[in-house]
Amino acid sequence: VLDSEGNTNISGVTVVFRAGEQEQTPPEGFESSGSETVLGTEVKYDTPITRTITSANIDRLRFTFGVQALVETTSKGDRNPSEVRLLVQIQRNGGWVTEKDITIKGKTTSQYLASVVVDNLPPRPFNIRMRRMTPDSTTDQLQNKTLWSSYTEIIDVKQCYPNTALVGVQVDSEQFGSQQV
Repeated sequence: VLDSEGNTNISGVTVVFRAGEQEQTPPEGFESSGSETVLGTEVKYDTPITRTITSANIDRLRFTFGVQALVETTSKGDRNPSEVRLLVQIQRNGGWVTEKDITIKGKTTSQYLASVVVDNLPPRPFNIRMRRMTPDSTTDQLQNKTLWSSYTEIIDVKQCYPNTALVGVQVDSEQFGSQQV
């Protein structure tokens, strides 16, 4: 995205256009379709959250998770960054396997969400879970509640959308936040 003088305002923007022809190519960067299941569940240190996946046709899973707030306040009132650690696990052959080991670092007084994608899924049905490795806060001085917002079952598919004009826009979100995952 450029300003009136041609300088970049927002980098990392990709736009794909299709005119609506009968025989048009699939839009690059939009090769999948997803079905999101909203959880909105707090993940506590001693209580992992587990769900069962039964859909036979999915290729990947996207886990969306985060913190309600992430800040540690000192006795003098200073607000400092903090961190929490989560594990995304899949049950394979009866045992839990860690697919993603995530540490969210930074400082925010509002909700922050991130996501990771897991490929190479086992035969269906199988269980997935989100596990918090950082002990829960026991004081108001440390705000670090973790949340499993949703998971998305993703199917890889290249759709052409014949006779349909479309514009697809992708924006690299890395430039808009100070949190690190």
